Amino acid sequence: MRPVRVTIKGATATLPLRMVAAGTGATVGISLWVIGEGRYEPQNFQFFSLKTEDISWDWTQNKSNYTDLRAQKENELGGKGWEIESSTIILPQNIRSSIYEGYYEPVKNDDGTIQKSAQQVLDEDFATMFHGIASAQTRVTRLRGDIAHDALNADLVLTASQDQAELSNIRELTKELNQPQCPVYQGCEQVGTAPRDEAIARSNGGSNESFACTTSSRTNHSSWMTLGAGFVALAIMKGLRSRKR
Repeated sequence: MRPVRVTIKGATATLPLRMVAAGTGATVGISLWVIGEGRYEPQNFQFFSLKTEDISWDWTQNKSNYTDLRAQKENELGGKGWEIESSTIILPQNIRSSIYEGYYEPVKNDDGTIQKSAQQVLDEDFATMFHGIASAQTRVTRLRGDIAHDALNADLVLTASQDQAELSNIRELTKELNQPQCPVYQGCEQVGTAPRDEAIARSNGGSNESFACTTSSRTNHSSWMTLGAGFVALAIMKGLRSRKR
């Protein structure tokens, strides 16, 4: 099925959820990217954002509790809530340069002749998405929801958020569980082991300068805390063109 572009007059952005309802199960997962001059949020649905200080990294499971926290919030809202994952400034040319060149296809007439080339289709998409928006003011807000089927009887109406602060798609985690065991040193001699933070505090008077605790070939005590919130420029375009299928 070729993606459907829906154009609505006026400044209010609306996602026609009633078009999504046909053939779905008890819930349907939807990722939505909103391109505008500022941050957007649902007007007629409840919404939430997860605080970085509430997200923890579990060394034993080698993962964060991000998805668990999101599921908990969604359940509290009865499958009728949206998470605002991020809202960042992105230049249109950076999005365009990330588009897979084979994603767009030409539009053909019934006799097989080409009505519009793939390049023309791409140009039209970008002209529609960025119409009237200065490139320096381009904000992309990403929302996600696991929406219950009975909530798909109303279209999602979006409005400009009162909070226009950027919301990064990168989280720097400081809360952790089940820290790895690391050696405790007194001078050059190992005198035992302890969870990493305790080992740092007990080793050489608590100095980080001579302490290192490598937990894997790719992860160490200074780099493990970066958590991506699931955004790539290519996904923006795929989501914008496919969410109304």
